[in-house]
Amino acid sequence: MWPIKVEACASSMSLIRCLSPRPAILIRRASPLVSRCRETYAYVANGDQGLRIVNVGTPSAPYEAGVYTSTGYIDIEGVAVAGHYAYLAGGANGLHVLDVANPVHPTKVGDGFVLGSADRVVVAGNYAYVTENNLRVFNVADPAHPFEAGFYYTPGPATNLAVNGNYIYVATQRGGLVVLWYTPPVTTSIPGAGGNLTSPVDNTVYTFPSGAFTSTVTITHTPRFPGNAPSFGNLVGIGHVFEVTATYSTGRPAQLAPGQTYTLTVSYADAEKGPAIEDTLAFYYWNGSQWVLESSSAVDASTNTVTARPNHLSLWAVLGETRRVFLPLVLRN
Repeated sequence: MWPIKVEACASSMSLIRCLSPRPAILIRRASPLVSRCRETYAYVANGDQGLRIVNVGTPSAPYEAGVYTSTGYIDIEGVAVAGHYAYLAGGANGLHVLDVANPVHPTKVGDGFVLGSADRVVVAGNYAYVTENNLRVFNVADPAHPFEAGFYYTPGPATNLAVNGNYIYVATQRGGLVVLWYTPPVTTSIPGAGGNLTSPVDNTVYTFPSGAFTSTVTITHTPRFPGNAPSFGNLVGIGHVFEVTATYSTGRPAQLAPGQTYTLTVSYADAEKGPAIEDTLAFYYWNGSQWVLESSSAVDASTNTVTARPNHLSLWAVLGETRRVFLPLVLRN
């Protein structure tokens, strides 16, 4: 799943980073430091001096509590902290993942390979976003075994980034600010006895009954950027566009068994409705040339859900009408 470019600004832009309070200790570095704070510790990316962990429990008297360096050359350019893990942009050495449950003795538990030089890192949820001339996205659900989940070629070297929800903001040297949209797919294995798949990112839930498939399949739910979806015509979307597919262990595409259906439910927020008339919200599927209303679709405005029991896997969208058509009333004596 690749990040999708949404918008780019031609003008250059510098991102301003909030640094930790200036420590009253000597940290040698020729170029600007990058630091992150968690609880009573500041984590400082200090280039070839590694990661410096500073206790700032008493801001007027900070002191160095721990240091991480590795054998051979090291160049720690960026740091992000999530839970008791620190994620380091380690230059040519790529992504380092440290267990900092004990800040005095940080321990490396995993790493991720990059082609360029990793210089900035942001962690959001189960993903680490790394600039290394371009943008790489690593799945760090298991911090000990990060793996690449996405990649995007930026227009010129990427120098900084920020993440907010599904959007990634990347500062580049020649392309200015590039805005990307990225939502990773969700997969699960569904046996012949049935099962469920939930995508918390877009509040989509599937329930497959026993017999829905003749054998075990892998179900993949892939959110799509609404702006890249086929035109909705006179309808309006509420931000929920996604595709669901199934494959057998051989990689061959799978479909529901004859006569079988499954339950599809999307929860939406009031703010997502926009100009759509709520009681017209419904599932529509793309048949290759147009959006077609799913006849089993029903909306429950009291719970903000749209539900259907389709008999096929498709590219789906939750759409609604923006105006009602009233026939003229003619009174006769």
